[in-house]
Amino acid sequence: MSKRLHNTLIDLMVVVGADQNTSLIPFLNDNHPEGRDLFSTRFEQHVLASISSHTAIMFSNQTTESQLDPNYPHELWTQQNKIKGLKLGPKTPEPSDSHKNSTHRYRRKTMASIKLAVTMATRRVSTDRNMELQIISSEVLSSLRHFCFPDGYQVHSTEQKSHVHYLVLTDVTGARSYATCMTIYKKLYATKENKVGTDEKSYMLSGEPNVLSEECYTPYCVVLISKYPYFSVMKDCLSSLEAKLRMLYEDMEDFTMTLQTYAFRLATTPVPPSGTLAVAFHLDDITVTLSPALTPGRPVVDFPLSLPFNFFSIDKILEIFTCVITQQRVVFASCNYALITLVMESFLYYMLPFKWYGTYVPILTTNMLDFVGAPGYFLMGVNGRHKETISETEGLVVVDIDEGTVEICQSLDLPSLPDEVAQDFKTTYTNIIKNQNQQPVISPDKPSPLSYEDFKKTIAKNENEVNQKIQNIFLDLMVDLFRDVSQFCHPNENLFKKSKFLECKGEKPTRDASQASQFSQASGFFTTVCETDLFKKFLNDRLKEKKDYWTERHQLTDVHGVRNPSKNKSSSLQKLSSSNAPLYPLLSRSPCLEEYTLPSQFDHKDLTSFYQFIKEELEGRLAVCANRTSLSASYYYLIGLLRVAIGLTHEGLATLNQLTAHDNRIYPKEIIEKIIRLLNKDERNKLKNKYQSKQLQAIIANIEKTSDSGHHHHVIMEFDEIPQNDVDIIHFQQCIRRLQLGLIDIDTIESLFASLTIGQNHLHAKVQSQTFSDFYDCWKDNEIKCEEIREIPGIELDPNEDILKVSSSITTNFGVGQLGFTQRSVFFIKQGCSGFEYKVKFTEIEDIQKMSYFSVLSRNSDTLNITNKGEINGKKIFIAYLSTDRNLWYMLIDEMWKGKQWADKTREPGVVQQAAQNVLLLDAVVRSLQDNCGQKAQEGANMLAYFRNIFDNGIHGLNKNKNFGSQKLVHRINPNEKEPEKQTIESLLYTSGYACDGSDETEMPKLWCGMGRGKVRVFDASSWKLFDSTVNAIDRVLCLMKVGQNVWAGSRDHIIYVIDIKTRQCNQKLEGHTDMVCDMTMSTDGKIAYSASLSGEIIVWNTTNFSKVNNFILKTVSAICCHDGLLWCCANNKRTIVAVNQCNGGLMVSHSYNNREFDCFLISSTNELWVGFKHIGEVCIWNINNLNKVPLRTIKVTSRGINCMIQVGNRIWAGGKSSTVSSSRLQETEKQPLKDKDNTTSSTVALSVAKLHIIETREYTVKDIEAHGDSIRCMCTAENRVGIREVKIAVFVKLAGGLMPVLTLFSSQPCR
Repeated sequence: MSKRLHNTLIDLMVVVGADQNTSLIPFLNDNHPEGRDLFSTRFEQHVLASISSHTAIMFSNQTTESQLDPNYPHELWTQQNKIKGLKLGPKTPEPSDSHKNSTHRYRRKTMASIKLAVTMATRRVSTDRNMELQIISSEVLSSLRHFCFPDGYQVHSTEQKSHVHYLVLTDVTGARSYATCMTIYKKLYATKENKVGTDEKSYMLSGEPNVLSEECYTPYCVVLISKYPYFSVMKDCLSSLEAKLRMLYEDMEDFTMTLQTYAFRLATTPVPPSGTLAVAFHLDDITVTLSPALTPGRPVVDFPLSLPFNFFSIDKILEIFTCVITQQRVVFASCNYALITLVMESFLYYMLPFKWYGTYVPILTTNMLDFVGAPGYFLMGVNGRHKETISETEGLVVVDIDEGTVEICQSLDLPSLPDEVAQDFKTTYTNIIKNQNQQPVISPDKPSPLSYEDFKKTIAKNENEVNQKIQNIFLDLMVDLFRDVSQFCHPNENLFKKSKFLECKGEKPTRDASQASQFSQASGFFTTVCETDLFKKFLNDRLKEKKDYWTERHQLTDVHGVRNPSKNKSSSLQKLSSSNAPLYPLLSRSPCLEEYTLPSQFDHKDLTSFYQFIKEELEGRLAVCANRTSLSASYYYLIGLLRVAIGLTHEGLATLNQLTAHDNRIYPKEIIEKIIRLLNKDERNKLKNKYQSKQLQAIIANIEKTSDSGHHHHVIMEFDEIPQNDVDIIHFQQCIRRLQLGLIDIDTIESLFASLTIGQNHLHAKVQSQTFSDFYDCWKDNEIKCEEIREIPGIELDPNEDILKVSSSITTNFGVGQLGFTQRSVFFIKQGCSGFEYKVKFTEIEDIQKMSYFSVLSRNSDTLNITNKGEINGKKIFIAYLSTDRNLWYMLIDEMWKGKQWADKTREPGVVQQAAQNVLLLDAVVRSLQDNCGQKAQEGANMLAYFRNIFDNGIHGLNKNKNFGSQKLVHRINPNEKEPEKQTIESLLYTSGYACDGSDETEMPKLWCGMGRGKVRVFDASSWKLFDSTVNAIDRVLCLMKVGQNVWAGSRDHIIYVIDIKTRQCNQKLEGHTDMVCDMTMSTDGKIAYSASLSGEIIVWNTTNFSKVNNFILKTVSAICCHDGLLWCCANNKRTIVAVNQCNGGLMVSHSYNNREFDCFLISSTNELWVGFKHIGEVCIWNINNLNKVPLRTIKVTSRGINCMIQVGNRIWAGGKSSTVSSSRLQETEKQPLKDKDNTTSSTVALSVAKLHIIETREYTVKDIEAHGDSIRCMCTAENRVGIREVKIAVFVKLAGGLMPVLTLFSSQPCR
């Protein structure tokens, strides 16, 4: 017996109704059945059969035991030519008195028989753990029989047409099963039997008439239940079955065998994963095709998504969409049950990636109408004739499909979609979908289909195109509505700043969802949605930084992927509807799907050989499609599950693990978890020891945990509360990040904590709750005052310019008014005037001084004097009389001024924002502490005045080095932007821009940064803006390499992550290394890639299909490169440079030098081997064709070692290790002309300096640049930039002290 295939088309076939082995028993809840005849009475419906891939169970009310067919499915192979098999039971006997008196017992047995169906369907689990899991839960089956006949079970006097409806069944775990039901009518003869002593009557059914019988047509419902929503496919299969059953209903043996044969074929047919592979199979005279899902993570679409548009106007569509996405109590009504389910399913597709977690019952039976009065939110469907009844229920939204209307209860105050987004949606729909519908299904210039199969394929192709466009239109609608969510998500704190998000959307923040009625309909939409479970689950995925189709679409439609919540609110839909824009750049399916047609199960001796045959055929196809990654992934998926099905569990899991190297998005984690859970402890240990896959190991470890993984992942939506108790450093960090103070890095938070705990033992320091409260109040008070200034007429500031501080009314030499400043300038607003009376940019300030003036007529006057480089309104000096606040204002403006100077010198724009953050903290700390202790306030301020300190300590003099100007400093960027903790940058890569295929768009150049905690951060190299998205490895990303349209990221966790350059998503992983991946290189023709691990293992990869070609072992490798047909490696603990054969690793060259330890090497364009030493400030050069012991030249540099080297033109750039130098520090105290004396002291401080050594390859001259505070770890060139002529070099500064690790960009040509 083979094991179960886990991706079959159906899990179960169930037959419900009545036949010769059952009686027609009046339904318990039917009112006054005694007054009704045979054709007006509602009867009980029975489960007649339950068939899966391994079990067939037939039910009868004449025995207490349901019958498990012991010969199923083996006997199916022996009955191919002549259908004969298991009888439903013994031949129906004549009704006996004892049977007549026992019909009431069937009611008690129905539930027991249903549960028995599940028990017997999974009986083999107890005897063979590996056989199969429980497929369908008992609660689903127990309710199924009622939903098969939602209006009740009745027989008819005339023959009725067969009809189909659809169900979605949900169990207690929330798992959904999709059912397609076909009701077929069978002619039988009913004989009345009256129970002695009662008025209750039942009818016996027979295939032959008698004197007392009445001819009737009894319905029975054949139900196909699947994990996949293949509604149309299952309808086609049932249609084929219905044609056969109509011819066989008189022969019960053939009837039973036909049911079993169809069920078995469908329950053993594999379903393809999302991708480019379709699976087809023959079912009698028809060919059925299982098309794959459009995109990984999205369900398959197997019915027309345009269906609701046939019944509702576009305004009504958006109205229903809004009701669903805001979690209303919605009831759909139609006289066509099939229509109800498909329309409801359509709206669930429309709102993806939001997923419905509430009550979902597409069809309510007549006896379940009172469910619409249940509390909570739900989606339900009822027959249209009950519309008036349910409309009386309070709080409902009734959607009438037949009439195309939406009735909203008057007590509901529902919001509507934002007008701009709704209008864009309507325009897009009109331009795309309506134009599509106007086109004929069969083009006039194409030959007409000559067969039904051809015509059906044409219809299906047209339907798929429309479905694809509708999905994209609604996905873009969701992106436009919620693209700004990521701006306010802070994954490290599991925090979403809801109030800021609502402000961004123009809505007033509120904590109480019930207050939403205070707003207008348009402004309350996002307030309402934020309170829904749908949004919270979506938000949870964003906080986990989930990468899915929504993320990809968001990135592709965003402007350079840069966060900007105030712009491009409808860019996705506007772009989609633009006639010049390419449609659907992300979700477009390949024009032609690869199709694999299954053989018949009965062409093989048993199920195992059938699965084995398919596996071998797919393996053959896989061998010839190695260059098509998506198709290869689909083959690996199917082959892996087939291997598990034939008993090769370990081999199957290993095959499924190959998906990480082809398309990690279709990795079937849930299925693999089910398979592993069936293994005993010894088998799991064997699996762990045999396969070292990180992904498999993680799944096994998760299964073996004492489960607390089921807890709900709590999302913090708001945090405005002040701690009631004293807080230590850990809780202080959490509170600060959760408050509306901006995301502050860990060093700044620690400095803030130290400034608020001055005088305490740092090991046990805690911020007092009152101190925390005072600090927060001062912060918010300043924030409110600054916002008020923006409301003054005539005050015009840049949208990105923030007012940091504003004074009360003061006296100045420009008059009476208010002084303030932003990140860019200092301004003065004169009382009674509009606009700025005085405004000077920080770059135009010459000096800032504190002055004290003495007069015999008044007290001392403390002033702040700002000297301009030019005159403003005829004055060169601005004098502000600030009295007791003079020192605070001087400190704040001086910190901002020096921060601006530092930003201009270092070309690092992030410094300005850091200085602004320092100013806000300084102000709040000083004002919160000065009332209690002025000395503490001053000490706390000194801790936070970062840029004043570095100027006072002379660190800013680093940029004044005489050699610094020999190369042009272009820019500095901070890859740790908005990160709570600083991370080192381990690797760098530049990818040039290119034109997108088939469009006028160009892909922007990018700078990739491999970070110390496993992130890969990406910058737009045309604007140096940081993209939102990151790829997260488990550990440090040590090397980066461009391979085709992908970037490979080698990590310390032994994995190579394959990242798509366009989407910046990691969909593939290459495993095989047993140690950290320390370097990668590529052959000259780009067809072969090499990756090296520290242990010395080198793996050879095919860059076309990412397959492993070969591997060989050297002794400890740290760096590799390809040159002239050889692979050059720094090996043997960095003491030997070796060259090996690129194919087999055979040693060709070995070179060492005085047992010195190398740290880096390169081979120049002139065939010279340049080597930098780890602990010596030397670079040695050899000719690679003559590696003598003595180098051609030795170049001494002033660094204490060389970390990295790159060649740019005729120069070698060498990054040195840091060294300590001395710097004179001049500290100038306050200048007080009449009272204070100048007091200047000097001291020497130690500074860490790293140098760039630029070596001319012709003259071997060296020029140094002192531009970094610690060792230079890595460099990369940015050549062949699109639209930019000059070549630049990016250099990394390692984390050192309080300095932020940054990327410094230099021009490769000296300044003129």
